[in-house]
Amino acid sequence: EWGMSNLGPVSYGQKQGPVFLGRDIQRQNDVSEQMAIRIDREIQRILMTQYDRAMTILEENRDGLEALTDGLMEFETLDSQEILALIDGVDRAELAKRRLAREPTPVASSDEDTVQAVEDKPTSHSTPSIVPLKPGDEKT
Repeated sequence: EWGMSNLGPVSYGQKQGPVFLGRDIQRQNDVSEQMAIRIDREIQRILMTQYDRAMTILEENRDGLEALTDGLMEFETLDSQEILALIDGVDRAELAKRRLAREPTPVASSDEDTVQAVEDKPTSHSTPSIVPLKPGDEKT
């Protein structure tokens, strides 16, 4: 449609509106069969070229992708720094050490704080029981 192929900067076919009452079944052919074949071949060429390009990119970066896969399997989540570190070849053991160094250490509480917290805890509320109504017991 935008002319970014070997067919040139020409729009082939008319824009179709939304499908309405079987309109798609009665398809309008506004290009010749030969041109439709050329368009199909060009689309196939573009798709195959981009598929090959994507596969090449994945193959060239396979080591980084496998490192990411292993990292996700071990840690389940990774932040952007961890992703870059794994792609750059940082070992997962080193990454685990970095994660531990970043985690905040929990603050130890005294027994008095714990007792006070338990005393301040509100008493549990019982849920009201629900009694089903019998026919004729309804209030209007």
